[in-house]
Amino acid sequence: MDPKSLGLDVTKEQAILIVRTWRKDDFGWLFKIGMAIYSQIFNIAPEAKKFFPYVIQAEKSCVPFCDCTGFRRQALRFVQALSQVVIALEETDQDEEDFLENFKLDVSSDNSHHACRRQEKTDGEKARKEDLARYFHNIGRRHRRVAADRNFKPELWQIFRASMVHVMREELERHPALTPAERRFAADGWSVVADFIIREMENGFKNGSVDIVDVTKCFLSSFKRSSINRRYFNEEKKYNEKLVGEVGRKAILVKCSSKTRCNKDTFLGTADDLFDNDSQVHKCRGEQIMDQFNSINLIATDAALTHHLFKIKIRDYMINRRLSRRALIGRRAYQLF
Repeated sequence: MDPKSLGLDVTKEQAILIVRTWRKDDFGWLFKIGMAIYSQIFNIAPEAKKFFPYVIQAEKSCVPFCDCTGFRRQALRFVQALSQVVIALEETDQDEEDFLENFKLDVSSDNSHHACRRQEKTDGEKARKEDLARYFHNIGRRHRRVAADRNFKPELWQIFRASMVHVMREELERHPALTPAERRFAADGWSVVADFIIREMENGFKNGSVDIVDVTKCFLSSFKRSSINRRYFNEEKKYNEKLVGEVGRKAILVKCSSKTRCNKDTFLGTADDLFDNDSQVHKCRGEQIMDQFNSINLIATDAALTHHLFKIKIRDYMINRRLSRRALIGRRAYQLF
């Protein structure tokens, strides 16, 4: 493994520790890391919350922002960005092992064959370095829109960097399989990784264009293909079942009868003027909702139910009724989704 081939100024030993301590298949751990980093950011710079409208909305509703679907997805995106570095380091290590193994197997081959293998290895390292730099470069370009819309300053990334290093250092301190020296060594490695990420994002921010077409494809395609994101939807369903069951919040259920005037603009909403005044409204405990979701004439919403589980039920309802989302819930209630 040569991490410097990726543009990362970490030693091979640090790279090994980074890969070893990054629990890429532990979904709960990844969420915890992402949330901890953002919580640290908001503690240091509360003004950073303005770039995350769902956090502001959650606080206005007196709901912990860590329970907000938008925040949970953002936390997942953040750790996915960190995972790109770990994956690149892991693949570089695998390429090195494959090259050495093939070299042993092909020891009887002529020198031209080995030269070709070395060139393939070099080309692969170059492509991986470019892909990794481009990934964070595109994130920086994407933030130019945030700068234009919400007055984002790239200096804020230094707070992201400090928060990332702080959280990873604390996490390494709790790692039972590392010696104190290895923990410090790995933490220094993560500091270098953070510097690399911020540097590439700043380059993208300074040199990129505001008019971006393909800049978010790395996120969107990754979100659809990545196994960790496929697990996200399954884990999010479990999370919401636990949330609704344990908290036992009261949700407002609206049952629409044939006599009810169900205008498109008032078919679905929250406990305010978005409701049709003629709707029959009753209350029940949160856990009861889980048993009533399958009722085809039942539409429910509450701050606790705007998570993915509820969205799935609304989606299924629309498919069965052949309704578009906007036609179903109206313009004002459309903002819930």
